[in-house]
Amino acid sequence: MGANSAHPNTAHPPEPGDAALTPPTAPVHDFRALALLLGAALALLLLWTTVVPFDKGPDEAEHYRVAHFIYTNGRLPVFAPDGDMYGYVVNREEAFISYASVPGFNYVLAALAMRIAPGGEPYAPLYAARLVSALCVLITVYLAYRTGRLLVPDRPNVALGAALLLVLIPQVSLTGAYVNQDAYTMAVSSWSLYLLLAGWRHGWTFSRAAWLGLALGLVLLGRLNGYVILPFALLVAGLSLRGSVGYALARLFTAGGVAAAVSGWWFVRSYLQTGDPIGIQANLTAWRALAPLRTTPREDGLSLLDVLRGDTPYLVFRTFWGAFGQLEVYFLWPYYALLGAFSLTAALGLAWGGGRWLIGAGRSRAVAQWRQRRFEAFQPAALVLLGLLALGMTALVFWQSWATSFATQGRYLFPAIVPIALLIMLGFAALPLGKTLRPLAQGAALAFLFVLNLIGLFAYTVPAYYL
Repeated sequence: MGANSAHPNTAHPPEPGDAALTPPTAPVHDFRALALLLGAALALLLLWTTVVPFDKGPDEAEHYRVAHFIYTNGRLPVFAPDGDMYGYVVNREEAFISYASVPGFNYVLAALAMRIAPGGEPYAPLYAARLVSALCVLITVYLAYRTGRLLVPDRPNVALGAALLLVLIPQVSLTGAYVNQDAYTMAVSSWSLYLLLAGWRHGWTFSRAAWLGLALGLVLLGRLNGYVILPFALLVAGLSLRGSVGYALARLFTAGGVAAAVSGWWFVRSYLQTGDPIGIQANLTAWRALAPLRTTPREDGLSLLDVLRGDTPYLVFRTFWGAFGQLEVYFLWPYYALLGAFSLTAALGLAWGGGRWLIGAGRSRAVAQWRQRRFEAFQPAALVLLGLLALGMTALVFWQSWATSFATQGRYLFPAIVPIALLIMLGFAALPLGKTLRPLAQGAALAFLFVLNLIGLFAYTVPAYYL
């Protein structure tokens, strides 16, 4: 990835907007620790991939059906009542609608993996397609580390801890174990976030703008909840682009042009086939035709506040941390209580650290240095924006739960999983425990998630489907 360079491109004279936001000290990457982390993460993901039975991840059979069609026929399926794929009725309130209606470049990647995998049906193609999900999660783990080093270069343990925390979340491990859209969307959204922050800190060369355009184009070919990255990208561009109007427009048009070239074909194809460039309206039309009695909370006369007062927040919380199979196997409530305490501790740590920064010299120093485009100004601003992105994703999931009834799942927050993991680790790193106890608290937090991850696999998934 060309934009991962630690320094701006110096092959041409510096332009007005290329000024880098130099950190106090240059980041030093602990490659040995990173290699161990990625190796352990891959081993954990392969363990989950091997153990989880087929179709014991949300809608795996429907996801795999699309990938298998591409693998068999060498083309994308046509979504229509008389086309290749549409849906089928369970009852008048429930139906399965094909994922062929919405963008899904992950299915193309899965089909390519299935073609080159040794062995035949049924196992080799399935596990090849699953491997794409596992690798997407592994890429996200790596990007969490790189994003952490970008934001807090003097605290490598935070970056490593955030990357490890991410893969230890049981729901994330499950997402890497079956065929789905979420793992792909998580990876390309995390790549886009990293490139946005790298451009903000190091300056926007044409190459960085082009790489960002590629990443955003891939986001557009993924699950629709990843589209929340697009307004975030415009906000970061507005904050970080400097120089003349022509300079800024050239970078914006470069990123936008590459994104359109990468993803535009899908929207043209979808419009010509269904009259809907994104595909979501065609999907909802299929729902109305096959499950006419299904209603949304909004159609039932409930307000968004009514939904938030009900069990929706708890359901989103549980399905963010761990819900297995077709969301029918859950931890016992004490585990979620512990996860609630875990989350609250991280939030209190963030509040403590942020409060100390606000009442200390940090605020006035950062405000002054913002005008000088220094790293001390970039760091808090970027962290605040990442926090707002995580909150925005949460608000979107709640709104969709009310408006569509299809999105009451915490895994739909995963396009923002890197910011969430980083903020959790920063919260534990900011706890007022002293230099000796603070690392122990961070280690205890990761050990808790590791144990919970194995409990989810061997004490819940295995007994539910094998015993």
